[in-house]
Amino acid sequence: MIQRPIIISLYLGLVGFLVVLSRVMFGRIFSSLFELFLYSVLNSYYCYDYKASLLEIDTEMSLELFERQWVYFFGFGFPFTLFLFLFKEIGSSLYFLFFPLMIVLSMDEMYQGIVAYKEERTSKFNPPLLSLAY
Repeated sequence: MIQRPIIISLYLGLVGFLVVLSRVMFGRIFSSLFELFLYSVLNSYYCYDYKASLLEIDTEMSLELFERQWVYFFGFGFPFTLFLFLFKEIGSSLYFLFFPLMIVLSMDEMYQGIVAYKEERTSKFNPPLLSLAY
C-alpha cells in the first residue's frame, strides 16, 4: 500500500519541476496559470484526504475517484488557491487561517465529491494528476 505523504511529497517535487519547465518553455504567464491549476488540485486533495481517511477509503481508490472527478475538485480548491496567489506576502498566514474552514467544508459535503461518485459527473478526459506520483 502506498502511503499518502509519499505521494504528496512526490507530487510537490513533480509540480516544482513542471512549473520550472513550463516557465522555460512557455513563459511566465502560462507557467503561473499552470501552477495555479496544479496547486488548486493539491489543496483540494489535502482537504478531501481527511474525508477519505475517515471513510476508510484506501489510497489507490481515493486517487482514482479524485482523478475521475478532477473538474469538481479543481473548482473546490481554486478559490482558496487563487486567494493565496493574490496575497503571496501573507499567504502562509491566510493558509493557516482558512485551511481548517476548507477541511470542514469538505467533510460536510452532501452528495458531492468523494462520496457521490456518479459516472455522469466524471470528465471524459481524466489526466493522471496525482497518480503520476506513484
